[in-house]
Amino acid sequence: MAATYNWPNIRALLIAGFTEDELRQFCFDTPEFKPLYPQLARSSSAADIADQLIEYADQKLKTELLLVWAAEKNLARFEEHQPYQSNVNPALLPSSTGGGEIQQFVAELAQVRAMEQPEGERPLVVPSPTQAVPFPVGRFHSTRFHILLSVTGVVLVGGLGWIMILFVFLPTPPITSPVLTTTVVIASFVNCPDASTKVIQELETNYAELKPSLQIKNLAGVSNSQEARQQGKRSSADLIIWGECVSANQLTMYLEILTARGPDEVVELQSVTAQTSALDLDRANRLSRAVINYLQGNYKDAADNLRILQGEARSEQEQAELAFLQANSLLFAESYEAARTTYTATLTYAPLKTLAYNNRGVASINWAYMLSENNQPYEQILQAAINDLTEATTAVEPHLRSLAYINRSTIYYLFTTEYAQALADCEQAITLASTEPLGYVCQAAVRYQLLKQSPCDQANPTPIREDLVMAETMAKAQQRNLPDVFFWRGYLSLRQGQCNQDPSEKQIYKQEAKDNFQKVLDLVNQQWIKLALDQRLIDISTFYAN
Repeated sequence: MAATYNWPNIRALLIAGFTEDELRQFCFDTPEFKPLYPQLARSSSAADIADQLIEYADQKLKTELLLVWAAEKNLARFEEHQPYQSNVNPALLPSSTGGGEIQQFVAELAQVRAMEQPEGERPLVVPSPTQAVPFPVGRFHSTRFHILLSVTGVVLVGGLGWIMILFVFLPTPPITSPVLTTTVVIASFVNCPDASTKVIQELETNYAELKPSLQIKNLAGVSNSQEARQQGKRSSADLIIWGECVSANQLTMYLEILTARGPDEVVELQSVTAQTSALDLDRANRLSRAVINYLQGNYKDAADNLRILQGEARSEQEQAELAFLQANSLLFAESYEAARTTYTATLTYAPLKTLAYNNRGVASINWAYMLSENNQPYEQILQAAINDLTEATTAVEPHLRSLAYINRSTIYYLFTTEYAQALADCEQAITLASTEPLGYVCQAAVRYQLLKQSPCDQANPTPIREDLVMAETMAKAQQRNLPDVFFWRGYLSLRQGQCNQDPSEKQIYKQEAKDNFQKVLDLVNQQWIKLALDQRLIDISTFYAN
């Protein structure tokens, strides 16, 4: 995605161009920034105030407003410290040669102020678990939900892979997506063992040159899904394929997915059931390849093959499961609009309905974020996400309901200021699934937003730290990777450093923040899938880890 702001330059502009008193006066005089004013200690340096302004402006989507003021008050510094990335629309970027162009740019930027005014103070109407209601668009910010990009020298490459061109002062960046080894166990098909042998031979032939090579194991026949999954786990398998021939012309084939690698906020499919011919195994082989592509992170090929296989489906269940797996492939490939459309095709199949609502909501959140980054309307997409996630809260399984509340909370605390509703969703998620660490991360994130609204002498970081300790402990016990824990711990350390008046303690908090953000980047190295909001986490962590 295209990033607009050069955050190090904005920081340099504020520090070099303005005194501490001028920055405080801006907060006092500007209604959108006045809530920040009580938090600015009189002894804070320009650098500390600049950091707080940058973070506040980004979270409240008021960065353009901050730049309007900076350009109006100090054109020379504004021109010296270009606050925009070089890949911004040239028509909107002031040149470095003419003050006239700067003046025109300032005049155009000033229009942002009017556009950013909220349409009244209407509260966000929260739909009941069974009813979706129109969303008051005025409660969403009309400008982009900006990301923090680290420094010049970062080049993003399309798809899931990305490359870092490094300068000496960058922290360790996330590496290219790790290579995935996939172990497939194939159990001898009941009544037709020769068919399973042929499937094994086909896979061995097609994946002979694959690096890393596909590991294929053969087991004795199994008679049900539970037995198959137990056998697969004992063999450390990612996928177990088993089946039963009811006649020479009909093979029921089951693909049990044991180790899907999707992010925590996305529901993964546990199995795919397909009907095919026991005499012509071409479709069985294509289905096996599609699921293996999915497990190895080759989402484009998986999505293409699953789309074709859907057209050949012999039952409603088979068609819905293939569509769901295709939609997940599109989601993980960051084709959010296509993913939303494909999830819709699964909603008529009752067993997958609430799962599809949850995942379609996640796709909508990430798509809305990308639209906001490109200054395109996204309010309706967020409304659709809230409606979908509200539907997902009706799931029978408590864990799925909890996940839907966590995902819905993300909208409230990232895109709006409806922190009370966000916190209520997190609390409900914890009630439903008390051993799910994401619920405590959710609660910590919202509490941090509330803490930032409080003056330093009234802010209590203890509940946030306790939430994060709880989440970290649970994640370790479950052998899960949760960089979000260290992300919010880093933010909290920054805030505590800003509020602390002792220079030595301020430095301790700053170092603690830096270490936590570097930990985020280290953990992200271990993640295969990175959605749009994950990229935001990476960019912000890279910025603060410097």
